[in-house]
Amino acid sequence: IRAVDPARLVDILHEREAALNKVIPKLRERFMQKKGKEQAFIYRGIEGFKNYLNDILEVNEPVYFIGAKGLWLDERLRYTLPKFDQKRIQQGIRFKHIYDWEVQTMAKKILQLKLNEYKFFPPQYSSPVAIDIFGDHVVTFQGLEPGHLAEEPIQFTIISQKIADGYRKFFDYLWNTLPKNKK
Repeated sequence: IRAVDPARLVDILHEREAALNKVIPKLRERFMQKKGKEQAFIYRGIEGFKNYLNDILEVNEPVYFIGAKGLWLDERLRYTLPKFDQKRIQQGIRFKHIYDWEVQTMAKKILQLKLNEYKFFPPQYSSPVAIDIFGDHVVTFQGLEPGHLAEEPIQFTIISQKIADGYRKFFDYLWNTLPKNKK
């Protein structure tokens, strides 16, 4: 047995990457076919939240937030969110937030997001949950507070065009009844 030059490991890695790149289009096609059906699943933890962010980029449609808390400011996402937001802006994904009242003072940095419109619920309607709607996705969050995700965040995701369309109608009603922001 004779040792091989360690530089050969890079060649092996490139060969495997090339083989993987050949298979990915077929796998992606199968994934997208299955995705068209109604689904429900749960994302857990910070990695689950990152998957949710990737879903936003993949769906590439406006996002409507009900009971938003400025979760993007959570310290555990400080490296992920600038990259996400840069991609979101490049893709032109618009945000429309209905924030909880407290965000105005406890997480007001979030109000500076680009491609973002927002309004606020009256103080008596703040809650520890939030709902996000984009494309055919409806995501419900629990255990939230302004500027922070729960210690072990959980997001319940439903993928259904009919359900998402229904939630967008709820959003539109809320948006149209809330007062405009005083700038």
